[in-house]
Amino acid sequence: MLATATCMVGSTPSADSVVQESPKSILIRFNEPIAAPASGIVITNEGGAKLETGKTNVLSSNARQMVIPVTAALPPGKYAVAYQATSGTGQLKGTFSFEVKP
Repeated sequence: MLATATCMVGSTPSADSVVQESPKSILIRFNEPIAAPASGIVITNEGGAKLETGKTNVLSSNARQMVIPVTAALPPGKYAVAYQATSGTGQLKGTFSFEVKP
């Protein structure tokens, strides 16, 4: 049986979504458990500046989910979320975006 590659299966906010309020956190869901020490999330604004956030955590209650707190309200604009996740089948890197538009 072949092992399936790790992939992102969803996020909150959703990829390419428009939200009316700044999210309090970014949550990414994967198809299999990921390892905390080698996984992370970075959020950047339209100008490419990295936002200050809390620490990325893999949830202890569900190792298929990774979350990062957004420590300050995001002003209206577009944001990019870059993530790296490591699992038993390898490493995954990806990006998605969302927009805050009240």
